Amino acid sequence: MEYCTTIGVDVSDRTSKICVMTKTPGIVKETACATTRVGFADCLAKFDRGWPVVFETGTHCRWMESHIRSLGFRVIVANPAKARISGDPTSKNDRNDARGRASPSPTRRSSSR
Repeated sequence: MEYCTTIGVDVSDRTSKICVMTKTPGIVKETACATTRVGFADCLAKFDRGWPVVFETGTHCRWMESHIRSLGFRVIVANPAKARISGDPTSKNDRNDARGRASPSPTRRSSSR
């Protein structure tokens, strides 16, 4: 399924980068939040519940998936081995990783849970 607006998250142990992107004009907002339940709740409260939240599998993905779903969002957990969502490897950083996850391109999606 393809969405017009997507929230991409690059998860780190302390701080996660967030990018909200639409097909056009592209990046709508970039921000960061604490990688905690309160941090995500405060940050995601500003966004439409109809926009899916995308992040890769990892250490925090189980609690994040459950928590973000409880906030009313659809969650897409991407398997990095199956989905190329980080973009250009020469410009790899947290901000660009969040942008890659927010990209509305269906070719960059793995299956959702």
